[in-house]
Amino acid sequence: MLLDLLIQDIDCEVINKKQVDIKDLCVDSRKCLPDTMFFCIPGGKVDAHNFAQSAVKKGAVALVVNRKLDINVVQILVKDVRKALSLICSNFYNNVDKKLNLIGITGTNGKTTTSFIVKSILENCGKKVGLIGTSGCFIGDEKIDTHLTTPDTLDLFRLFDKMLQAKVEYVVMEVSAHAIALNKIYGVKFDIGVFTNLTQDHLDFFGYMQNYWQAKKFFLTDYCNKVIVNVDDPYGRELLDEDMLLFTYGLENPSDLFAINIDMNILGSEFYVNLDDAIEKVHFKLPGKHNVYNVMAGIYVANLCGINFKDIVSAVDKIESVDGRFDVKKVKDFFVIIDYAHSPDALDNVLSTARALAKAKVITVFGSSGYRDSLKRPIMGEVVSKYSDYSIITSDNPRYERPMDIIQSIARGFTNNNYKMEPDRVKAVSIALNLARKDDIVVICGKGHETGQNIMGVDVPYCDYDEVQKFIDMSQTTNIK
Repeated sequence: MLLDLLIQDIDCEVINKKQVDIKDLCVDSRKCLPDTMFFCIPGGKVDAHNFAQSAVKKGAVALVVNRKLDINVVQILVKDVRKALSLICSNFYNNVDKKLNLIGITGTNGKTTTSFIVKSILENCGKKVGLIGTSGCFIGDEKIDTHLTTPDTLDLFRLFDKMLQAKVEYVVMEVSAHAIALNKIYGVKFDIGVFTNLTQDHLDFFGYMQNYWQAKKFFLTDYCNKVIVNVDDPYGRELLDEDMLLFTYGLENPSDLFAINIDMNILGSEFYVNLDDAIEKVHFKLPGKHNVYNVMAGIYVANLCGINFKDIVSAVDKIESVDGRFDVKKVKDFFVIIDYAHSPDALDNVLSTARALAKAKVITVFGSSGYRDSLKRPIMGEVVSKYSDYSIITSDNPRYERPMDIIQSIARGFTNNNYKMEPDRVKAVSIALNLARKDDIVVICGKGHETGQNIMGVDVPYCDYDEVQKFIDMSQTTNIK
């Protein structure tokens, strides 16, 4: 694409101007090819301006910079390189983001489950759907592994383009607070935005809850045409005063969509949903009050997409499970729940549900990530000790921290001594499964769908599902996965 077309409507100054034909965009100097535009993104640890010369040597014919460099090549001088990247990506990919129906889901917990619910409903109603989130990117049944909840800008637009080529109509996308704060989705407009909830997480990055909230709020107020809000969340209620096209759901406060007569067991839940005085009975194969909220959000999204209410409810009944989200497995004569919960509120949701449904003991395996919000660790310990009869505190992506330091920080929040510290997660899961007796529930939290642990900067293969399967195989029972 010619440079003039690529930078149209971009507030910039062109240095060493000449007409060049850009064949590709690049944010990693090592991957630059001939006729590439290289973006010099300044980061917290690395400033890509320092690699501009290397990018030029590899074939970059234009640089996007926030300061003039002493390099004889076309330079697009902008105030914010990240914002320019998003706008230029849209131009390069022929405004692909404007040709798709984008549905953005944000909040601390429930994003993944809600996004899978929306995807499943729309697909069961005959729509072609793409999904981008924590569990990866899905285009129909095709899965593309990603490493971030919200991919970096260039990867995101490449996925958008791939989805458009595959004739996707709707893109359901988890939108992280980091992506909003770092302008990864700058200029992208979403047809529908969903706010699930806000609880403590990511304070290692945001510092204070208010900063974390402002990132989420900014997405909803500035990026979304229509917004669906959980009004039982105090932050969600703040949005009621905003000038936007707002739709609400909840259980405890007046809302446009609400649920009543909730009945659940370990294999699922039933309840009635009222949407603008239309009432339908819902069957969902995941239990838990938090999942009732997730289903309500999914139902409302599908409704705003024009799907008939009865068809929506019928589609919900067809959803079997969400990988790594309250995924229940029968093992011998007890149950195992595998869940991604790794924040205090998420643990509370999962374990309070397990406690309410348990006929016997609740045994919990969990940990906390290294180099992430350390303030939440003792709070997590307090939550787990509240609901569990016994707990094994273990590793969960320790990164460069000593696992025992993390574990001891968690243990400080325990209100009882019914726990064991075992940094080896394989051993921790094995201990829990061998402790379980008839009608117990073993809850394994933190990893969910993940297939590796980051230990000293190395991704070591590991999967909770695999460890449960090993136990089953040793017990000579039927395969659960």
